[in-house]
Amino acid sequence: MALPDRVGKRHPLPERHTMTTKKNKASPQAAQDLLGSFISGLRDKFETDPVLETEKGVDIEVEGYGTFTILRGHSRNQKFIKAFRETVVPYMESKEAKEKPKDQPDPELIARNRQVFAEAIIVGLKTQDGQAIPYDDAAKQEVKQLLIDAPDLYELLDTEAANAANFRKRYEAEEKN
Repeated sequence: MALPDRVGKRHPLPERHTMTTKKNKASPQAAQDLLGSFISGLRDKFETDPVLETEKGVDIEVEGYGTFTILRGHSRNQKFIKAFRETVVPYMESKEAKEKPKDQPDPELIARNRQVFAEAIIVGLKTQDGQAIPYDDAAKQEVKQLLIDAPDLYELLDTEAANAANFRKRYEAEEKN
C-alpha cells in the first residue's frame, strides 16, 4: 500500500511495525478520577466567562493611545449576532451586493461590518491615563469611521475580540488580586 504525495506520486509505506500497548483495566474509581482530571484540565484551559464575553468586556490597550473595552465576537454574544443579522446579512443577500465584483473590497460591506463592531463589540473607551470617554452614539459613529480609515486597528481589535484567551475565567480572578 502506498500514500500519494503532493504531486500524485506514490511512495511505499515503511515496513509495518506493530505497537502493542498493555491496557490496564483501571478500577471504576480510578477511571472516574482520570476522567475528572481530564475534564478539569480542559475546562481550566478553555472555559470562558460569559459575563466578560457579553457584558463586562475586557480592556485592550492600544499602546500610547488608550484602551478599548471589548466584548467577545462570538456566538455567545447575542447582541453581536443580532446586530450582524440585522445590519450585514440583509446587505449580503441583496441584489446590490451580489452584483459587486468578488475580487474587490466592498465599501458598503466594510462599513456595515465596522458599524456592527462599533455598536456590539466595543463597549467603552479610555484615554491613555485611564479616564473614561463617554461611549454614546456620536462616539460610536466616530469609532466606526476610525475602524474604516484604519484597517490595521480594526484587525487588531477584531483579533482580540475573537481570542478566547482574553475572556478566560482566570483573568477575572487575576483582576480581583
